[in-house]
Amino acid sequence: MDKFFLFFKTKKNISILLICGILAFLGWKVFNDWETVATFTWNFGFFDLLIFLIILPLPFIIDVAAWHLITRASGEKISFSKNFEIWMFSNFARYLPGGIWQYPSRVILLSKMGVSRTSAVKSLVMESRFVIFVGLLIVLLVFTSGSLN
Repeated sequence: MDKFFLFFKTKKNISILLICGILAFLGWKVFNDWETVATFTWNFGFFDLLIFLIILPLPFIIDVAAWHLITRASGEKISFSKNFEIWMFSNFARYLPGGIWQYPSRVILLSKMGVSRTSAVKSLVMESRFVIFVGLLIVLLVFTSGSLN
């Protein structure tokens, strides 16, 4: 029985178990909905796929770059790779029930890097202001372009 619990004490084994669980769920879902999958009309274009693969990661890259600039502006000397890691791991927490866990987890991950909690919360507030400002710019652009007609 001790060997069973020892398996769950390493991060690598937990990660493998989590990935296997996700793949099993996806496989089960496809199996149960096979009629829908089999009758779906697939349209595959190489150009569309290429555009999709180029555009898909852009919001994440912009978010991570903005987070890095915000923490740098707060006076924290954290490398881009560490900021990338902090942002990505904390962003996975948004899928936990409640939907707000990305923010406390970001504060916790920053505090493990030696950043004070006050500075981490200030960075989160600055990030929220940035997101609201960019969102308002996009709304303004859509309204002025006449795309809603």
